[in-house]
Amino acid sequence: MSDPAFAKSLDELAAILKRLNEESDKLSARISQFEATLLALNPGVSASVGKPFRLNEVDGAGAQLAFLKWEEKWGLWVVRAKYQKVGDGWRLSPGGGQSVIRLVDATREDRAAAVEQFPHLVEVLKAAATKRLALIEAANKRAE
Repeated sequence: MSDPAFAKSLDELAAILKRLNEESDKLSARISQFEATLLALNPGVSASVGKPFRLNEVDGAGAQLAFLKWEEKWGLWVVRAKYQKVGDGWRLSPGGGQSVIRLVDATREDRAAAVEQFPHLVEVLKAAATKRLALIEAANKRAE
């Protein structure tokens, strides 16, 4: 193609995509670092952020960030499923046909949206771990 405007447009596209890929790689590295930090803490508890980060409130289709064990591997996962509003939160719909994908392998859009929920996920994990600690401490006390 010898059209200079087309060639210029293609060059601009290449530059934009180069930056997009670089930024995506940085985001993936940050996600991997956060996941490694959580794994090193060895929480042994699952947690998911209340409201899905991507949600169609009409049909309930959405994606939710979770730290859980899936197929024998702990990590950060995206749970894509049907959700239903329960009180002031959202829960998986029974029989909603879910799929689970590692966060680092999710779409760019899902990764970008999920990262915003990292602080909330830490708070949910803290609450779950505190509850589990109380349960284990009580069991140890009974076993004395």
